[in-house]
Amino acid sequence: MSTTAPYLYDIFEAYFRSAEDPSLARFVSAYVNTLATYHVQGDNIMKVWSTRYAKALAHYFRDVPEKDRPTINGTEVNWGELALAILNNGDQVANPQPSLSTASNSTVASNNTTISNSTTTSNSTGSTITLTPAFLDEFRKVHSNMNDDLKWGMASGRKVEDVLFNFGLKCQHEHAAHSFILDLGDLDLKKEFTSAEVRELKEHNAHPLPPCPNRLLEYLNEYSKLETIRELVAQTRKRTYDFETEFELDWAQYSMQSALRLFQGNFFPLTDQTEADIIRRIWLFVDTAFDNSEISVRTGEMESLASSNRRSGGRSAGDRKIHSHRTDFLFKHSNQEFGCSEVGKKDCGDSGTKEVHELGLKCTKMMKDQLVQLINDAPSSQKEDLVVVGLIMMGLKFRALVLDRPSTYICRSSRTAPLWFPSSERNVGSQLGALLALMAQVKYLKIATR
Repeated sequence: MSTTAPYLYDIFEAYFRSAEDPSLARFVSAYVNTLATYHVQGDNIMKVWSTRYAKALAHYFRDVPEKDRPTINGTEVNWGELALAILNNGDQVANPQPSLSTASNSTVASNNTTISNSTTTSNSTGSTITLTPAFLDEFRKVHSNMNDDLKWGMASGRKVEDVLFNFGLKCQHEHAAHSFILDLGDLDLKKEFTSAEVRELKEHNAHPLPPCPNRLLEYLNEYSKLETIRELVAQTRKRTYDFETEFELDWAQYSMQSALRLFQGNFFPLTDQTEADIIRRIWLFVDTAFDNSEISVRTGEMESLASSNRRSGGRSAGDRKIHSHRTDFLFKHSNQEFGCSEVGKKDCGDSGTKEVHELGLKCTKMMKDQLVQLINDAPSSQKEDLVVVGLIMMGLKFRALVLDRPSTYICRSSRTAPLWFPSSERNVGSQLGALLALMAQVKYLKIATR
């Protein structure tokens, strides 16, 4: 029997690993918005995802007698919920990440990662901050002070700032819209726009991730069909690479070796490991990716100077400085900041409270502070090209966030579809390879901003 993992296995593996009583219904409910991201127009969603789930279940529990495996019952699934998520996701994207070859004999089809505005759950910011009259008064003041001629006008004649303002007035808790951050990954906010407007908002002055170097993709593909520690270790030892002239290959080789050590040292499964353990061992490749650049990576609950400056901007000379939220990774050079990252111990699905809060509010607000600081420091000719990139890591799940400023008053948040760090040696070549390719793209976008 083949041990090759089926299509999109990393999504299913993350679910099976955390579920006490796995079922197709609970899987669809937990990952409804991720599944919508991978929908292909014209597919029969019930047939497609039932089949994929069955194949993944058989692969994950292949060492368990068939009679003892969890059963599959598609009649209990709320397929309408998935259909609605697909509808609200607008234009469907098939396989938005460049996959290193896994189930087939193909090599990498593309070296460009598409940033998808994948939807999250209702009230996706996860904020528990109830809006006060003073908060809303300040929100109204910011909006009223905007020059109407400088607002982002859509082809429909509507202004993006006005849509966000009216939406913000309807919210019961703080939302990114209150900071005039356009997050089309938010299901509720996306409903405020037509399909044509959503496409326009995504495409206007877009900043896609740059291509991953072909040489790095070719190197990573050498691991894609290897499934044993012995084979993988042997591949990393075939030759050495020069730090100065072949950094990407040297970094990828070191990252592979570090990941394989986790399996050799029985680091998995994740049980009582702390966030610090996960940062230090699993997400090591994030830190080391910048070893040959001027961008420094600092970890360990770092305070963003850009956010602190914004929060302290209105204080008097005798007032104490107001400190900002802290981040698990801070990307900086001198006094400039180029992004932040948040790490969580567990992946609780698309609707996990910590994940939706980091994606929808905390991380994006900090990234906006960083972007505004960069724009204020930059020459006029460079302001439109500046972006800030953030990372969200929950359990073994990894996403990249890109924040840009397509108009005077609006910042726009976009995100990649999720990838997973491998929890099985069989998937190291394919899953870690895809992560390293995405991380290289993130790095080059940060360097371009630098």
